[in-house]
Amino acid sequence: EVHYHGTLIDGTVFDSSYERGSTTTFAPNQVIKGWTTALQMMVVGDMWEIYVPSNLGYGDRGSPPKIPGGAVLIFKMEIIKIKGDTVPAIICDPVTEDGCNEKEVEYIEKMKHRFKHDMQLMRKESDRIKSIRGTMSDTKRDKDKIEWADRRV
Repeated sequence: EVHYHGTLIDGTVFDSSYERGSTTTFAPNQVIKGWTTALQMMVVGDMWEIYVPSNLGYGDRGSPPKIPGGAVLIFKMEIIKIKGDTVPAIICDPVTEDGCNEKEVEYIEKMKHRFKHDMQLMRKESDRIKSIRGTMSDTKRDKDKIEWADRRV
Protein backbone atom coordinates (compact mmCIF):
# COMPACT_ATOMS: atom_id res chain seq x y z
CA GLU A 1 0.00 0.00 0.00
CA VAL A 2 1.58 3.26 -1.14
CA HIS A 3 1.02 6.98 -1.40
CA TYR A 4 2.74 8.64 -4.32
CA HIS A 5 2.96 11.81 -6.38
CA GLY A 6 4.22 11.55 -9.97
CA THR A 7 5.48 14.45 -12.07
CA LEU A 8 7.33 15.02 -15.29
CA ILE A 9 10.70 16.77 -15.17
CA ASP A 10 8.94 20.13 -15.84
CA GLY A 11 6.76 19.66 -12.73
CA THR A 12 3.57 18.61 -14.55
CA VAL A 13 1.63 16.22 -12.30
CA PHE A 14 0.48 13.12 -14.19
CA ASP A 15 -0.79 11.07 -11.23
CA SER A 16 -1.07 11.43 -7.46
CA SER A 17 -2.69 9.25 -4.82
CA TYR A 18 -2.26 12.20 -2.44
CA GLU A 19 -4.48 14.37 -4.66
CA ARG A 20 -7.05 11.56 -4.89
CA GLY A 21 -6.97 11.28 -1.09
CA SER A 22 -6.44 7.52 -0.93
CA THR A 23 -3.54 5.10 -0.99
CA THR A 24 -3.07 2.59 -3.77
CA THR A 25 -1.99 -1.05 -3.70
CA PHE A 26 0.41 -2.47 -6.27
CA ALA A 27 2.39 -5.68 -6.55
CA PRO A 28 5.98 -4.96 -7.57
CA ASN A 29 5.40 -6.79 -10.89
CA GLN A 30 2.39 -4.60 -11.80
CA VAL A 31 4.31 -1.35 -12.21
CA ILE A 32 7.11 0.18 -14.28
CA LYS A 33 10.62 -1.22 -13.78
CA GLY A 34 11.77 1.86 -11.85
CA TRP A 35 9.00 1.34 -9.32
CA THR A 36 9.66 -2.41 -9.10
CA THR A 37 13.29 -1.73 -8.20
CA ALA A 38 12.41 0.91 -5.59
CA LEU A 39 9.53 -1.01 -4.00
CA GLN A 40 11.71 -4.05 -3.43
CA MET A 41 14.20 -1.96 -1.43
CA MET A 42 11.71 0.03 0.65
CA VAL A 43 10.33 -0.76 4.10
CA VAL A 44 7.17 0.43 5.81
CA GLY A 45 7.48 4.12 6.66
CA ASP A 46 10.04 4.90 3.96
CA MET A 47 9.46 8.08 1.98
CA TRP A 48 11.60 8.30 -1.16
CA GLU A 49 11.90 10.60 -4.12
CA ILE A 50 13.02 8.68 -7.19
CA TYR A 51 13.97 9.82 -10.66
CA VAL A 52 13.02 7.20 -13.23
CA PRO A 53 14.78 7.33 -16.62
CA SER A 54 12.65 6.60 -19.63
CA ASN A 55 14.01 3.07 -20.12
CA LEU A 56 12.78 2.14 -16.60
CA GLY A 57 9.49 4.00 -17.11
CA TYR A 58 7.31 4.00 -20.21
CA GLY A 59 10.12 4.18 -22.76
CA ASP A 60 9.74 5.78 -26.15
CA ARG A 61 6.01 4.95 -26.34
CA GLY A 62 5.13 6.95 -23.21
CA SER A 63 1.69 6.61 -21.67
CA PRO A 64 -0.51 9.07 -23.58
CA PRO A 65 -1.99 11.48 -23.06
CA LYS A 66 -0.21 12.49 -19.83
CA ILE A 67 3.27 10.96 -20.25
CA PRO A 68 5.12 11.64 -23.52
CA GLY A 69 7.59 9.16 -25.02
CA GLY A 70 11.09 9.37 -23.59
CA ALA A 71 9.90 11.12 -20.41
CA VAL A 72 11.91 11.08 -17.18
CA LEU A 73 9.51 10.57 -14.28
CA ILE A 74 9.81 11.88 -10.72
CA PHE A 75 7.95 10.12 -7.94
CA LYS A 76 7.59 10.90 -4.26
CA MET A 77 6.67 7.54 -2.75
CA GLU A 78 5.66 6.50 0.73
CA ILE A 79 5.24 2.88 1.83
CA ILE A 80 2.23 2.65 4.13
CA LYS A 81 1.84 -1.13 4.39
CA ILE A 82 3.40 -4.20 2.80
CA LYS A 83 1.09 -7.08 2.01
CA GLY A 84 2.54 -10.55 1.53
CA ASP A 85 6.04 -11.80 2.14
CA THR A 86 8.81 -9.43 3.16
CA VAL A 87 12.51 -9.76 3.87
CA PRO A 88 14.30 -8.04 6.73
CA ALA A 89 15.84 -4.65 6.01
CA ILE A 90 19.61 -4.54 5.91
CA ILE A 91 20.51 -2.84 9.17
CA CYS A 92 24.26 -3.45 9.48
CA ASP A 93 26.25 -0.25 10.03
CA PRO A 94 29.79 -1.07 8.86
CA VAL A 95 31.31 1.87 10.77
CA THR A 96 29.92 1.05 14.22
CA GLU A 97 29.01 -2.60 13.47
CA ASP A 98 25.62 -1.93 15.08
CA GLY A 99 23.00 -4.36 13.81
CA CYS A 100 25.60 -6.53 12.06
CA ASN A 101 25.45 -10.29 12.24
CA GLU A 102 28.49 -12.49 12.78
CA LYS A 103 29.18 -12.94 9.06
CA GLU A 104 28.94 -9.20 8.42
CA VAL A 105 31.33 -8.36 11.28
CA GLU A 106 33.74 -10.98 9.93
CA TYR A 107 33.62 -9.37 6.47
CA ILE A 108 34.07 -5.86 7.91
CA GLU A 109 37.09 -6.99 9.94
CA LYS A 110 38.54 -8.68 6.87
CA MET A 111 38.17 -5.45 4.88
CA LYS A 112 39.68 -3.36 7.70
CA HIS A 113 42.70 -5.65 7.71
CA ARG A 114 42.90 -5.77 3.92
CA PHE A 115 42.84 -1.98 3.65
CA LYS A 116 44.89 -1.39 6.83
CA HIS A 117 42.02 0.63 8.37
CA ASP A 118 42.29 3.20 5.52
CA MET A 119 38.68 4.46 5.31
CA GLN A 120 39.29 6.05 1.89
CA LEU A 121 40.33 2.70 0.42
CA MET A 122 37.38 0.99 2.14
CA ARG A 123 35.01 3.56 0.62
CA LYS A 124 36.53 2.90 -2.82
CA GLU A 125 35.86 -0.82 -2.37
CA SER A 126 32.30 -0.07 -1.27
CA ASP A 127 31.82 2.12 -4.36
CA ARG A 128 33.26 -0.65 -6.55
CA ILE A 129 30.76 -3.16 -5.15
CA LYS A 130 27.91 -0.67 -5.67
CA SER A 131 28.94 -0.14 -9.30
CA ILE A 132 29.01 -3.91 -9.91
CA ARG A 133 25.60 -4.24 -8.29
CA GLY A 134 24.17 -1.61 -10.63
CA THR A 135 25.03 -3.71 -13.70
CA MET A 136 23.20 -6.85 -12.57
CA SER A 137 20.00 -8.18 -14.11
CA ASP A 138 17.00 -10.07 -12.75
CA THR A 139 18.41 -13.56 -13.34
CA LYS A 140 18.56 -15.96 -10.37
CA ARG A 141 22.38 -15.87 -10.45
CA ASP A 142 22.46 -12.08 -10.45
CA LYS A 143 19.82 -11.88 -7.71
CA ASP A 144 22.14 -13.91 -5.48
CA LYS A 145 25.01 -11.54 -6.34
CA ILE A 146 22.80 -8.50 -5.70
CA GLU A 147 21.93 -9.85 -2.25
CA TRP A 148 25.66 -10.44 -1.62
CA ALA A 149 26.50 -6.88 -2.72
CA ASP A 150 23.69 -5.33 -0.68
CA ARG A 151 24.95 -7.03 2.48
CA ARG A 152 28.37 -5.39 1.94
CA VAL A 153 27.52 -1.78 1.14
